[in-house]
Amino acid sequence: MQTTRGGWLAALHYRDFRLLLIGEVTSAIGTEMFYVALNWQMYLLTHSAVALGLLGLADFFMTLKGQIRFQGKTLLFAVALFGLATILFGLSHVYILSVIALVLIGGFDSVSVIMRETIQQLATPDTMRGRVASIAMIFWMGGPQLGEFEAGLLAALIGVELSVVAGGVATIVFVGIMALLVPTLRNHQASD
Repeated sequence: MQTTRGGWLAALHYRDFRLLLIGEVTSAIGTEMFYVALNWQMYLLTHSAVALGLLGLADFFMTLKGQIRFQGKTLLFAVALFGLATILFGLSHVYILSVIALVLIGGFDSVSVIMRETIQQLATPDTMRGRVASIAMIFWMGGPQLGEFEAGLLAALIGVELSVVAGGVATIVFVGIMALLVPTLRNHQASD
C-alpha cells in the first residue's frame, strides 16, 4: 500500500474531494435539522411526551443493528411491517392511531435502510463496492420520486386512502416475492 505525503489533509488538494466533502457536510446539517424539526413537529402535533418517547425508542432499536444475526430475514420482516403500518395509516381515521402508524413506518424504514446498507457493504467485493454504491444511490435518489408519481396517479384514480392501502399491500406482496425468488437475501446472516 502506497502512502502519500500530507497526511489526511492531502485529499483536500483534490477539487472533487472538496466538493464531496462540502456535499456531505451540507447533507449532515440537513439531516440534523430534519431530526430537530421531526421532534418539534411531533410535539406540536401531539403535545405528548409518549410520542417523543416512541421516536427515541425507534432510535434505540437502531443501535441494536450490530447484534442482529439474521440480517436478511430482519430486512424482509422490517419492510413487511413497513407495509403493514402503511395499511394501518391508510385505514385509520383516529388521529393518535395515524401518528403511531407514521412513527412505526419511520422506524421500520430505518431498520430496513440500515439492514440494506449493511448487507450491501458487507456482501459486495471490494473491487465492486464503488460501482454498487453508485447504482444504489441512483435508485435511492430516483426511486422515491417515481413512487410519489405512482401514488399520486393512483390517488387520483381510486382515492387517497385506497392508494395508501394499495401501497402497503404492494409492499407486502413484493417482500413475499423477494423472499421466494432471492433465497440468498432471505438467508443472509451476519458473519461472526
